[in-house]
Amino acid sequence: MKKLTLVSLLVFTAPLAMAQTIPVGNAAQQNLNELGDATNISGMVMTYDRRYEGVKGSPFFLDKWGKATIHIPDNLIFDNVPVKYNVYENVVQFQKGDGKTYLLPPNKIDYFVLKDTLGARSYTFRKVPEISRMLKSPTDRFAIVLHEGKKSTMVLLPGKSLVKADFKGGYSAGRTFDELVTENDYYLIKQGEEPQKVKLSKRSLLKALQDKQQQVEDFISKQNIDADTEEGWMETLAFYDSL
Repeated sequence: MKKLTLVSLLVFTAPLAMAQTIPVGNAAQQNLNELGDATNISGMVMTYDRRYEGVKGSPFFLDKWGKATIHIPDNLIFDNVPVKYNVYENVVQFQKGDGKTYLLPPNKIDYFVLKDTLGARSYTFRKVPEISRMLKSPTDRFAIVLHEGKKSTMVLLPGKSLVKADFKGGYSAGRTFDELVTENDYYLIKQGEEPQKVKLSKRSLLKALQDKQQQVEDFISKQNIDADTEEGWMETLAFYDSL
């Protein structure tokens, strides 16, 4: 697998050691230019966007720019790219050194790993065809992989819905503004089974893992696992996969 940083798209045989260098300065700019060239999106410049003016809430997964590693077809990888993920439109925005924002549609991406502003947490965004088929939604919708083991995978499917203003008439909600509302869902995919929608609770966790329910319940009790959190589920699923 080749990682494009200091090399151009024409030099596919560069040593991996060079490819793993984090791009800085001119090399970083070349890296971003190459991303645009490799995905044929050089013309997809985002102009000033007024669509969300006056709308409460945000269309983005993270409101601030984070740094991402983007994997695109043909095993090409781009490091340290300034990125925002627009959940509502399911499109990745990235910046180049020219100060412009470019749009990267999901069909140009295999997957990407986004770090928050502080670099404290990383989110791996992948397409999960099993969930798309079940929901009859576009197959290029991204989900965040929280856990991936030999018997189970857990993902967070981020969502945003636009709730329109409703302040006219006797039965109005009194809402004087449009609002983008976050609607995140969790799914568990067990080996050989269809995805199941789950909630962050002990009851939901035990029901989802009922084939090993007693062992899982003992583990939760002994390890004092908080099943109302992502971390609690991830710890428990790691244990489940070890059985």
